[in-house]
Amino acid sequence: MPKIQNSRGSPRERGAITPILAAGLAMALGLMALTIDLGQLFVGKNELQNIADAAALAGAKKLIQAKDPANPGLAAVYCDEAISTAQAVASENRSFGETITVTGTDVTLGQWDLTTGSFTRTGCSADPLKVTAIQVTVRRDGTDNPQLTTFFGGLLGVPEMATSATAVAYLGLAGTSSLSIPFAVPINYPGGEAPYVRTLPGLDWLLPRPAIAADSRDYTWYDKGGSSLDTTRATFIMPTYSERTSLSNLQKYIKGPGMGGLHYPQVEVGRKVYPISEYRWASNVYNNFKYLRDRYNDEKDAGGKWRVTAAVYGTDDPLASLPTPHPWLKLAQRLLGPKAAHACASYTAPSVYVQGFVTLDITEVSCEYSCKYYSYPDERSCYNTCYVEMEVPLKDNFVTTDQGATSDPMGQDYHDMNPIAHKVGNFASVPYLVK
Repeated sequence: MPKIQNSRGSPRERGAITPILAAGLAMALGLMALTIDLGQLFVGKNELQNIADAAALAGAKKLIQAKDPANPGLAAVYCDEAISTAQAVASENRSFGETITVTGTDVTLGQWDLTTGSFTRTGCSADPLKVTAIQVTVRRDGTDNPQLTTFFGGLLGVPEMATSATAVAYLGLAGTSSLSIPFAVPINYPGGEAPYVRTLPGLDWLLPRPAIAADSRDYTWYDKGGSSLDTTRATFIMPTYSERTSLSNLQKYIKGPGMGGLHYPQVEVGRKVYPISEYRWASNVYNNFKYLRDRYNDEKDAGGKWRVTAAVYGTDDPLASLPTPHPWLKLAQRLLGPKAAHACASYTAPSVYVQGFVTLDITEVSCEYSCKYYSYPDERSCYNTCYVEMEVPLKDNFVTTDQGATSDPMGQDYHDMNPIAHKVGNFASVPYLVK
């Protein structure tokens, strides 16, 4: 009977398979650990990022508020409330079922520079210009919150993994705002201390020129008109090229929606606007000031002040000097409107652009009916006797709720942060995640 050769190999050959299987199994376990545990790490980090984002946004919302009954709208810093709010929001969230704790050292207050995209820690400050952002870090590193437990990493000596996430929310100066009235002050107001001041001569729009003050200055405004805008003086402004000669729309904006008029649409920094004046026509000037006086009497507070948001204008397009538009500015640049060379209205030159926003307190509006009987340039004419008294702040900052989006069907609901918006003006009430 023929012999059948054993094909199972020698004992030495069979024994060599065992370490190969062991190595393959170890590699398979390692790949499983890598796939599952790294996937868990990714999910965990994403959860922490969501928590950090929510906490930073909530904290920034509380960072700068206006809740002083004696100074409605005045921006003030509330550091402790911002930090505690960020911590409370973080604790309301879970990461793989674990309650998350954010300590005070994980919440940092500071400034966000939109131009460089960087956060600088400043700590708390009473000056809202020095603390405009909040940074929140959420950790699972085994200190205040447990690390992530691995599924298979323990087999390789890695039973836990640490991870963290950081977010920065910014509550900066508004690059977009609704105006209470169709009104703008020049960028070189009032000399000496205001951040709007540049090295431009002539401050005669302040009549008379006051001494240097620390808080606010009184300004008396007459609609003097002229063929060209005196850029040292305030002016009525129209928001679009098509309205540049519309007395009807000017008066509707002066009245506002509460008196049967229109809400002034939102405008952004860099927007071209159109100065307008009816100084030659006595009845038109009288009616403009009458409607403004009626609205002042209707909206003034017990102290006789009517707080309004106005634009700050200049002859330079602030966006034109930016070689590469910042992402926050792209929407604003798409909404700049017609690119007309000049506004062919009562003022024919120069072109002016919104540089920022300021909050004014109107304290009196005066215009006597008798001025309608006299025509320009008679000294008794309305252009020379109707005026507005107001207080112009130098250092105060205010919070805007950007109400135009809901009250004006033509308004757009956008809040563009602009790195060139000036210091004295309106803080946005809507925080933005910037990192």
